[in-house]
Amino acid sequence: MAGSGTRRIQWSRRLSLAAACLAAVLVLACLASAFILPPSASSAGPPAALVPAHAPAAAPRPTRRALLHFCTSAQCQQEGQRLNSSIARNQNPCRDPYRYACGHTAHSQVTDLRRGDERRLSALLSSTVVPRNRQTVAEKAAALYQGCLKTELLTAQSRDAWWSVAQRLGVSQFPLPLDKEPPVAPEQLAGHLLRHLGLGPLIGLRLAAPPGNRSAVAIYVHPPPAAASWRWNETASGLQALTQRSPEGQLVRALVDLDRTVARIAAKATPPVATYVPRYHTVRIFSLPQHAKWRWREVFSVLLEDLAAPQTVSLVLTAPGYVEEAAPLLADARPAAVHNYLAWRLALELAPLLPVLPASVALGGVQQRPERRCLRELRALMEHAATALLAPQPGPQGRSAARDVLASATDQLKRQLVDYMWIAEPVSQRAVQKLNALQAHLLYPPFVEDKMVLEQIYRQVPDIGGDSPVLLDWFRARSAVMLKRWKALAGKGLPPLWDVPYMEPAVHYLADSNELGAFHDESGALSFWWERSSFVRLRHAEHCLARHHAADPAEAVLDQVALQAAYALYKQRQQGSAGLRLAALPNASADQLFALAFATGMCAEGDERPRARDRVNLALREWAPFRQAFGCPEERHPCGLR
Repeated sequence: MAGSGTRRIQWSRRLSLAAACLAAVLVLACLASAFILPPSASSAGPPAALVPAHAPAAAPRPTRRALLHFCTSAQCQQEGQRLNSSIARNQNPCRDPYRYACGHTAHSQVTDLRRGDERRLSALLSSTVVPRNRQTVAEKAAALYQGCLKTELLTAQSRDAWWSVAQRLGVSQFPLPLDKEPPVAPEQLAGHLLRHLGLGPLIGLRLAAPPGNRSAVAIYVHPPPAAASWRWNETASGLQALTQRSPEGQLVRALVDLDRTVARIAAKATPPVATYVPRYHTVRIFSLPQHAKWRWREVFSVLLEDLAAPQTVSLVLTAPGYVEEAAPLLADARPAAVHNYLAWRLALELAPLLPVLPASVALGGVQQRPERRCLRELRALMEHAATALLAPQPGPQGRSAARDVLASATDQLKRQLVDYMWIAEPVSQRAVQKLNALQAHLLYPPFVEDKMVLEQIYRQVPDIGGDSPVLLDWFRARSAVMLKRWKALAGKGLPPLWDVPYMEPAVHYLADSNELGAFHDESGALSFWWERSSFVRLRHAEHCLARHHAADPAEAVLDQVALQAAYALYKQRQQGSAGLRLAALPNASADQLFALAFATGMCAEGDERPRARDRVNLALREWAPFRQAFGCPEERHPCGLR
C-alpha cells in the first residue's frame, strides 16, 4: 500500500509539473503572438506583418525586445527605412512579389548606394583624355588601371561604380569601337583586335576551321605578311618594358629578336612576300583549358622553333574549351558568333601583357596587393564589356543547337587525334587526355579551378534538401561563387542580408557553364558526374518552366539555385535563432525580410522592367520558404528543383 501511495504521489507531482510547463508554454506563446504576428495562411491580401513605420504601436517592454533581436545599427536602420519606403502594401505578395516589394520605388535602390563611389571615381579620372573615335584597348586599360590604383575597390558597390564611370569613358565599346570602324569579317576580327592591342606587328593571326573538321574553330598563328607595316620604333619601347616584367622574359626577348630578323628579311626580299610562302604545312594542336591562362610559353616556343627552320610553319591552337564556353552566348550557333567570341578571348588573355601597366607590376612574381587586385578587376571589366558587346542573349533552341554542334565538333576532334597518321601515338594519347580533362573542367563553375576545390565545395555547402536533395550536385557546384562572397562578408562581421549589392548576384547569375553533367572518359565512354536522377529532374524542371511560365529555363533555374544558396547560408548563420529584425518593420519575420532584400535588389529605375519582374516573381513563387513566410498557396504548376 505504501508503495502504491508513493507512486500516486510521484504521478501527481509529474502531472503538476507537466501542467506548469504547459501553462508556461501557453503564456510564452501568448506573449510572442502579442509581439510577433505571423501572416495568416488564409489571407489573400498583403501580410499583416509588414506594418508602416509611422503606424502607432505600443512600445515593447525591454524583456520582450531582447527576444526579438532588433538590429539597431545605422546600416539596419537605413535598410529598414529603404524597405519601408519601397513596399506597396496594396499589392498581394503572393500574386506579384515584385510589385509588392518595388511598388513605391521610383529609382534604383542600388544606384543610391553606388552614387558616392561614382563621384569619387569621376574626380580621379577627370583628367583622363578619352579619344572616343580611335581609342585602343591599351589606352582604355591604362586609364582604368590607374583609376583602380587610386581607389579602394573593396566593395561590390565600388566595383559597380568603377564600371559605371568606365562606361562614360567609352569602355562600353570594348574591345572594339564597332560603331566607329568599318565592318570586319569574322576571320579577320582576331587580327583586328591585336592591332588595337598594339601587338599587330608581333604575330599574324586568323581564325578558320581546321582541315577535315568544318564544325570546329582553330586559331592559326603564323608570321605576318611581308606587306605589314613594321613600325619598330613605335613598338620597341613597349616590347622592352614587356620583356622586363613578363615571367616569360627570355621568351619575349627571343620574340623581339625574331621580329627584328623578320623585319630585316622583309626589307631585303624581292618580292617581299616570297619569303613567307609556306613550302609545306605542319599543324600542332594544343588543348587550352577554360578559365586558365593560355600557355604562351609553350605556344611561342613551338612557334619560334618552327620559324627558325627554312620553311614557314603555321601553328594551330584548337580551342574546344572556348568554343564550348561560347555555347550559351550563341543565338543560332552561327560560326561568326564563335569567331567573335574566340577573337575577344584571345585579346583578353593578351591584355595582362600590355606595356601600359606600371613597371612595378610583376605579372608572374611578387605583386603589390592593390596592383594584383586591380589587374583582376580590369580583367573582369573587360570580360563584362566584351561579352555584352559581342554576344546576343540566346534562346533555349539556340543554346540546344549550339550544344549539339559543339558536342559533334569535340567528338570529331578526338577521332582526328587518334586517326591522323602525322601525330605520334604518345602525342595523340596526351592530347586526348588533355581534351578529356578539358571536358571535365568545363563542368565546373566559372571560378573553380580543379577537382579538389569542387570536392571541398561538396563538403562545405550545407545540405538544403533534407535526406534526398534534388539537384544537390548541381547546386553545390553552381553556387560556389556566391557562397564564397557571402562567407567573406560573414567573416568580416557584416550581415549579408542587409547588403543589397551582395544580394544582387543571386538574381544576376549567368548561364556560363555546361549543364549536361557528363563527359567522355579516356576510353570514350560517357561518364556522368551528376546523379542520373539529378540530370533527369533538371531537364523536367526546364521543360516545365518553359511550358507553363514561358521563361528561359536556364535563367530561371539559375535564379532559384542562387536564391537557395543564399538562403541556406543565411539560415546557417542564424544558428537556430529567430534572426535579426528591423525596428522599422517590427512585425516582419526574418524570412520575410530576406525575401524582400532579394526582390528589392532587382527594383527598376523609373518604370518597371518586365524581365526583372518576371524573374523575381518566378523565383519567389516557386520557392517554398517564401510561400511559408507570406502564407501563400502552392503554385498551380510547380516547377521547382525539389
